[in-house]
Amino acid sequence: MASLHRLEHESPKNQPAKKKKKAEKALFNVKWKRIVLDEGHSIRNPKAKMSQAVCALEAERRWILTGTPIINSPRDLGSLLTFLRICHPLDKEDFYKRLLLRPLKDGNLSGAELLRALMSHICLRRTREMQDSAGNPLVPLPPVEMIKIQVTLYDEARSLYEEVEQSSGEKFEALMNGGSHAMMQSNALSMLTRMRQLALHPALLPRDYLDQLKQIDVGKSNHIEVTPEVKQRLQARLSQAIEECEECPICFSVPAEAEIKITSCSHVFCFPCIKESNTRDSKCPMDRRALSLNDLHDPLPPMDMTQPSFRSQGDEMEEGLRNAPSAKIEQLVQLLKLTPSGEKSLVFSQFTSFLDKIAEVFEERG
Repeated sequence: MASLHRLEHESPKNQPAKKKKKAEKALFNVKWKRIVLDEGHSIRNPKAKMSQAVCALEAERRWILTGTPIINSPRDLGSLLTFLRICHPLDKEDFYKRLLLRPLKDGNLSGAELLRALMSHICLRRTREMQDSAGNPLVPLPPVEMIKIQVTLYDEARSLYEEVEQSSGEKFEALMNGGSHAMMQSNALSMLTRMRQLALHPALLPRDYLDQLKQIDVGKSNHIEVTPEVKQRLQARLSQAIEECEECPICFSVPAEAEIKITSCSHVFCFPCIKESNTRDSKCPMDRRALSLNDLHDPLPPMDMTQPSFRSQGDEMEEGLRNAPSAKIEQLVQLLKLTPSGEKSLVFSQFTSFLDKIAEVFEERG
């Protein structure tokens, strides 16, 4: 059993030349009988080092476990096919794009039919309703009881939420008037996700997110001159993003420090995501400014990371909110207090950063 991060670390491709021989004698020098990849959607980005490391493993049989084989678009499925090494030639990225993604993008029915046939061929879906030959449930489970509890945000958090909601609506309207359908769709998904994070806890959002929303100028293409002072400011902003484990707005994962980049227009991405985005559209996904890979900047060297962090204009007002209690966490605490002492509870969230916030509160209160 090994984690995906361990595979990424031990991959010969990611090792210095002096260590490659040693690395090749480890996990990647074995032809495994069977590999079972849990949470397989984690390798959906074919350019990520983690995905490339996993696909480089040799095995007779390959399985993927995931509840979400497609998260954002059918593009996510390509890396899974590459790992499984089935459905030739669709397991090759070029053929997958040519035979499936392009027809889908063009509205050609052949693309949708191929995707449907592909999913029915490679997926084994298990549900609680399934029965054996005798008509008994495969796994006897008690009925699910779902209780929805509405949580009212605290006044300051509600005010910030409404302000972000209004700015998001204005930006979306501007995108509808001046942007492409693909641009509008990707930005809408990003804004909705940020709204969901804000409803959980204001600290889940980047500090300058509201400032970014208010800079509505769809289609802006003027180049930003990066002076030494501007670069210093960008790198300080990037240092802050690393310190706060800020998520990439494309894949919503925390970038590895070796892969995190900031654009000249002050947006933080992981390099595989922004590189892939830039090959399709040479504009920043967030504000639509012209963008090339030369406009991406690296973090400060480790010895310079003590430089004071950059703070955006609205940070002083929002600092208290970032450290304030969350209405949803408070509600969770109250519900857990009502749970009988002999029972155990599982707390789920799509955002690991929110689980970190919950853990902090649990530790504070014992």
